[in-house]
Amino acid sequence: MIEKYLKLVFLGTLLSLTLFSCTKGDSSSDRPTSVPSITTLSINSITSTAALGGGYITSDGGETITARGICWSTSQNPLITGSHTVDGTGTGTFVSAIPGLNPNTTYYVRAYATNSVGTVYGNEISFITLNIAVTLPVLTTTMPSSVTTSTALSGGNIISDGGTAIMARGVCWSTLPNPIITGNHTTDGTGSGSFTSNIVGLTSSTVYHIRAYATNNIGTAYGNEISMLSSSTPVPSKSFVNLTFNQVNAYFSTDGTMTMPIDSVQAKVSSTTAKIDITFIYNYEYFKPGFFDPIARSQVWPWNEYYKPWLSSGVETSYFSTTLDKTNFDSAMADQSKIETFFSYPSTQIALHAIFPAGSCIGGRDLSPPQLTTLAQGKVYGFKNLTSGKRGLLYIRTDQASAWPIPVLDFNTKVDIIREN
Repeated sequence: MIEKYLKLVFLGTLLSLTLFSCTKGDSSSDRPTSVPSITTLSINSITSTAALGGGYITSDGGETITARGICWSTSQNPLITGSHTVDGTGTGTFVSAIPGLNPNTTYYVRAYATNSVGTVYGNEISFITLNIAVTLPVLTTTMPSSVTTSTALSGGNIISDGGTAIMARGVCWSTLPNPIITGNHTTDGTGSGSFTSNIVGLTSSTVYHIRAYATNNIGTAYGNEISMLSSSTPVPSKSFVNLTFNQVNAYFSTDGTMTMPIDSVQAKVSSTTAKIDITFIYNYEYFKPGFFDPIARSQVWPWNEYYKPWLSSGVETSYFSTTLDKTNFDSAMADQSKIETFFSYPSTQIALHAIFPAGSCIGGRDLSPPQLTTLAQGKVYGFKNLTSGKRGLLYIRTDQASAWPIPVLDFNTKVDIIREN
């Protein structure tokens, strides 16, 4: 009986050991790992500079795929140390874009996949990019517009870049046919498509020849040539030269109704004072700058009654300091459109109805806080009539009387004036 029991125990132990051994051998942790299995997909959508490829990972080798893509070269057996893409992780199919290729060139491509064991490459495939020859760009010239005496707008439209990038574009112009970029030209960015060019430095009443241009690594191409006539120089009707303010109080209007300055007695006539926008005042009794505030109607001038008709007309003028000189003034006298250009310069409003020189003033009220501003010979001042909105420039001439600005008998100031039409 005991012998039979021992046989049963022995058989049971043997069975347990056998089952345990089988279970341990089935554990996944004991399975061997390897590099992935991958196939390179065929190349398609081939152009002169790009193509599409990809790969198919059938097995991760027992480890997670951490990188995948394709690599390419003009030599066989390309590696990921050269040109390659990175297209996600995991198994399955992926697509890769191959950019930056050269036309009519043979390339070799392999898909790759990486896990913790290493990187494996798929089968190698070769292809040839399309044979599209690189040429000069093709473009047209835009018809000029907004033509003035000195500026115009033009541009071009680059229809084709010639198979390579546009590195520079713009327009060139000359008074002779077939202008080229070694002469007057603009530089207006890169790339294909339409662009706008600002042409500057023209001479009035002159015929110019204009062509758009575009440059790639082959060279520079030009669009069709267009002829353009710059505008004629406008002759400002509101300009006055060598005016002499030789009264104690002298007034002037730049709207053309007063061709000579008038004195205080004439200024009391309301029909005249309604036109006044420039006033020189000299208080030679005290030989010092005068000051009058038309807003407060201060009674600081003994001859204040001369101002009353003028003040009631509501005419006001702002005056500005400028950095302009006689050359600027003369150019504005020849081309009225430049007044707007000069007024775009940084300038400081120094007075409303008043610019004060040593012993005189233009207008009647300085800005707050009051500050006397000395007029200087050879200087250009800007003004704006706040009633009409017209802007202008006033030049203090250098051929003043020897005693200027402290006259013996009369205040004598010579000025040139130009105002917008």
